[in-house]
Amino acid sequence: MLVVILGFLVVAIILRSNGKYYIAANVSVTGTVIALGLLVNFGTMAHNEGIVLNMQQSSVNALVMKTSKEVKTRAEEIRNASEEQKNASAEIVKSISGINELTQANASGALSLAESSESILFMSYVLRQNVAAIEIS
Repeated sequence: MLVVILGFLVVAIILRSNGKYYIAANVSVTGTVIALGLLVNFGTMAHNEGIVLNMQQSSVNALVMKTSKEVKTRAEEIRNASEEQKNASAEIVKSISGINELTQANASGALSLAESSESILFMSYVLRQNVAAIEIS
């Protein structure tokens, strides 16, 4: 705000609001009093708007804090769920490894059984021939 004073009279009052300039020219004492009253009202309105803006900013800040707490809570829940999934995956891998070992052992046992079967088959063949040789003699 710029007040131009010439003698006892306020010649011009230049106000700035929202980036715009307003000029109020006065040539009398009555006009000067009215202009000063307007200035006081303008200052009061600006102060009140500042209070409203501060209250709005406080509301925004409170909302941001609340939202950030919710985001933090969700992030912790996601972290916990991810940890549970990691543990479950490790258990699955462990179980599959156990099944693999059992399958390997079963396969090894099956091979051993097949070899034993072939050996028994050969022994039975030899036994038949020996029995046939005994019956002939």
